[in-house]
Amino acid sequence: MTALICMRGYVASGKSTRAREIAKETGAVVVNRDLLRLQLLGSYWTGDPDDESRVSVAEEAQVLALMNAGVPVVVDATHLVASYLRKWARMATRYGWEFHVEDVPTPMDVCLERLRRRNRESDRIIEASVLFNQAKRFPINRWPVITKREFNPIPVGRQICLPRAIIVDIDGTLAEKSDRSPYDYSRVYEDGLYQDIAFLIDRLTDNTSYYTLIVSGRDDTCRDETMEWLVSHGIYYDELLMRETEVDIDEFGGKLPDFEVKYRLFDEYIRDKWCVDFVIDDRRQVIDMWRGIGLRVLDVAGNDF
Repeated sequence: MTALICMRGYVASGKSTRAREIAKETGAVVVNRDLLRLQLLGSYWTGDPDDESRVSVAEEAQVLALMNAGVPVVVDATHLVASYLRKWARMATRYGWEFHVEDVPTPMDVCLERLRRRNRESDRIIEASVLFNQAKRFPINRWPVITKREFNPIPVGRQICLPRAIIVDIDGTLAEKSDRSPYDYSRVYEDGLYQDIAFLIDRLTDNTSYYTLIVSGRDDTCRDETMEWLVSHGIYYDELLMRETEVDIDEFGGKLPDFEVKYRLFDEYIRDKWCVDFVIDDRRQVIDMWRGIGLRVLDVAGNDF
């Protein structure tokens, strides 16, 4: 079983040394956040949010590329903020990989001595205040246990006695997002229409006995706005299933990823009611789920997020 391993520890704790040891033991590839900072920004790195955002994009792209190639990965970063680890845990769930947090609980005084020695020998200086702040905010004895959510979808058998249907996604598939934030549902009426997908749905429902099931990862708080958008663009459908905001959350109150949401919607509302011939979607994580349970998918965009 391939694994995604995440280091956790203070600056100068020995994380990178341990990460290299794990890589040597397992054949994994290390994705090092400090090295990415150096490669992307060099001496221009400031630590401001824009810089860190660029590094995060590159980090996730490298991890995803390695996982898509089936190569085990060690993510070498401090990971003291629990939400960062939960992001990687969700990714491991999506790919069906093992997930492990490798803690390096080196005491602060030891880290401080190492940091001072490193600063004397390096051009890149890390202020001791960074370490002090880490130790104050994230005491070692309060590091939370982070595990991945289990996700064991049940394959679908072909039930030819049920009404035939297609499943259609909205965002990125049927709707072309305007310049709004993807989470600004108050402006969904501004979205454009992908005419080719609308044409395909129209022909399928006109000339066959297909039912159209719209399945979206949007919050159901914008259900009315979404229904109005569909009607205004002449999209006729039989069911509209959306993320249920009070249901589709994890144990920490965070949103579940789209692939889990759509699987739950399928399992609860579609599996024993419709015979789904194929799905139209654009997002890799969701497409992998649909194919994983045995449904054929028309991938209209190849969006790898």
